[in-house]
Amino acid sequence: MGDTNWVKNFTPKTDGDAEWAAGMRYLFDDANENVVDVQKAIECFMRGAQLGNANCMRQLASCYESGCGVPQDLSKAREWRAKALGII
Repeated sequence: MGDTNWVKNFTPKTDGDAEWAAGMRYLFDDANENVVDVQKAIECFMRGAQLGNANCMRQLASCYESGCGVPQDLSKAREWRAKALGII
């Protein structure tokens, strides 16, 4: 399992790109194989999405589509994808 201690200090809650990077770090370990802490990843993606970060929106869409860390909800997945594309 990767060391995620750096994320606590790294994530400034006002930078969507940093939220996406932190969320990806929580989502996958160094080998991109194992989930480290999916709930913390979702929190980062939500904050980043609220800041307008399209990468976070797309990642949330994928999570809702697959049910990773959130209940599977295809309607919410479509909504996040549309927001990422600037449709809504």
